Amino acid sequence: MTRTYVTLTYITLLGVLAGCGAASEDEVEEVHHMHDTAFHTAGDQDPYIGTHYGLLHVNLEDETLTWQGTEEDRHDYMGFTILDDGTFISSGHPGMNSDLDNPLGVMRSDDEGDNWDVDILYPEVDFHNIVAKPDHSEVIYGFDAYNGDMYRSTDAGYEWEDVNTTEFEGEDLLELLVDHDDENTLAAASQDGVHHSTDGGETWELTQPGLGILSAAPYDDGHLVYGVGEDAGWLFTEDLGRSLEPLDMALPAEPVITLDTHEDMIAAGGAEDSFFLSFDQGETWETWIDEGTPNTP
Repeated sequence: MTRTYVTLTYITLLGVLAGCGAASEDEVEEVHHMHDTAFHTAGDQDPYIGTHYGLLHVNLEDETLTWQGTEEDRHDYMGFTILDDGTFISSGHPGMNSDLDNPLGVMRSDDEGDNWDVDILYPEVDFHNIVAKPDHSEVIYGFDAYNGDMYRSTDAGYEWEDVNTTEFEGEDLLELLVDHDDENTLAAASQDGVHHSTDGGETWELTQPGLGILSAAPYDDGHLVYGVGEDAGWLFTEDLGRSLEPLDMALPAEPVITLDTHEDMIAAGGAEDSFFLSFDQGETWETWIDEGTPNTP
């Protein structure tokens, strides 16, 4: 079935995503501009959130929120992911207390974001999207919003190849999805719809014009998708958005601009600075941050 998803609400939400900036771990008083979230599956199993003013640890056991690193590390974490081996990877812009140049390139941390190595593509790229192949995170794709280029790494983010410099020039992608089985097959969600590549990001085709995918994460053998527009809400796709199946899951109170899944848990960041957690595959939700204000249980 053909779906047309572009609406005024969808276009308005783009501004939230494009905006872009502030760590013994410190208690959190307010949270603004969540860009990306990921579960630390190789470590504490907790979700971490890359925000405009630092990297946030959502401690599920203690039911607390804390900033990672030092004051100098309170960067604007744009793209953010955690690899299978527990390595944190991010990109973005230096915080107000940092002496680093802008943009930050590709940053790596092997201690949950307490310390970062900033020496890869620095200060050349600003990855607003960083997505690894499910269950094989040596293969990573990054979209450099600074220049509009698509990058690919096959060694867990140490070395990168600029595979496409023209397809998304002047755009800020909403999401990237990588196929579970084929590392060369991926999808990119933009304002125009969903584009697909079968050659590792070198060439692209707009296959689903008007389809609005706001956020996505690996889920079972496919991806959990938050769609906007005519069929807004939770969807499931086994083929990177070529076909979509509505899911009977409860909806958080805000459009979901970033999400991740782990076992029965779903972490979802909202467009109005709320953060939601489900521990039962989306049947019920808890609000841990309510429009920027911590609201832990």
